Amino acid sequence: MSQFDHIFIAPKNWEASLAFYKDNLGFEKVSSWGDQSEGRGAVLKSGGFTVVIAEEHENKGRIIK
Repeated sequence: MSQFDHIFIAPKNWEASLAFYKDNLGFEKVSSWGDQSEGRGAVLKSGGFTVVIAEEHENKGRIIK
């Protein structure tokens, strides 16, 4: 493997992280899901690189971290 095309981040502050990638680094939000009660996530792109940010959430009784 000579390169990778995305990273996954589970931030402590979802709103601040989303704003940082969009406003400071120029990433575009291409999709998002969830809400504050079930955990939120977003896919951000810039050029050929993708950042996925998502909050911790429960999935069928398991905590996803």
